[in-house]
Amino acid sequence: MKKIISLVTAFFALISILTGCMGTFKYNVSPDAPMAKQQYNSILAIESFKDERPTIGGSGKMWLSLVPLMPFGWGFYNRPENGKFFVSIQAFKFDPANQLAQAAEMSLKHSGLFKDIYFIQNYTEAKPDYIFTGVIKSTLYRQKMFTYCISWFGSLLWFVGAPAGWNENQLEIDFSLKSVKDDSIIWTYTAKNSDTRVGWFYYQGQDVKDYVPVMQRCMNEAILDMNKNLKIK
Repeated sequence: MKKIISLVTAFFALISILTGCMGTFKYNVSPDAPMAKQQYNSILAIESFKDERPTIGGSGKMWLSLVPLMPFGWGFYNRPENGKFFVSIQAFKFDPANQLAQAAEMSLKHSGLFKDIYFIQNYTEAKPDYIFTGVIKSTLYRQKMFTYCISWFGSLLWFVGAPAGWNENQLEIDFSLKSVKDDSIIWTYTAKNSDTRVGWFYYQGQDVKDYVPVMQRCMNEAILDMNKNLKIK
């Protein structure tokens, strides 16, 4: 039994060494991002998002990939920035409360929906008319690591082009817009999107690469909904 545990530990240590890069969240506005139908002569401040993700970290059965006749191991993280094992990265550097809020700032600025928009942590003398925020419900990360039913020998197939794994990046955020004048909520929208991909060992960073396009879709949907339903006099 001790020998098996040692082999499993050594295998995952080797994968960790070979996957030396750090996953990051580097947001940019998508080329198809919607523009405002009209611009409001108002100042919008964006708060850091509230984190209401499950506190349970996740579950991992990746070790099953080393069991003969098992095609893959699997696992998930509700908070992927705390994840201990990925297929093509060592860790995920991610601060969702601030980075997702900053992503929202970039998309809203691009849309031209408001006269002035800023992230509330940045110094400004401008007094906002409205505050945009979000409640993060999910940043679920799911993964599988393929060993093709032949235990660790299956990982040798990665080096000749066989897929190393599969992953899913999910976001669910409750957006809202509040009037500073009377503290009333004037608009809400829930966005939930995810992307999946089959990954190759040589394509480093793929595990968490889809969080950016998933956030782009969330913001595109939110802005389209604001175009349609937001009413500011």
